[in-house]
Amino acid sequence: MGGVTTGLDALELIAAGASAVGLGTILFSDPEAPTRIRDELVAEAASRNLDNPLAARGLALPTAADFVV
Repeated sequence: MGGVTTGLDALELIAAGASAVGLGTILFSDPEAPTRIRDELVAEAASRNLDNPLAARGLALPTAADFVV
């Protein structure tokens, strides 16, 4: 949670390992944000050929192969 204002923001947090994303301050200025961000999140995932947003979970994290010297 923190700074999520678009579906891309949410997808980036999921790619960093989040399994849930919360909305905060954006709700004061945009009460429709949950619906908009959810729709953007699904579209962002689809544009990256992911079956659903949670398929991005952890994609930004290094794998064991990244640590081979």
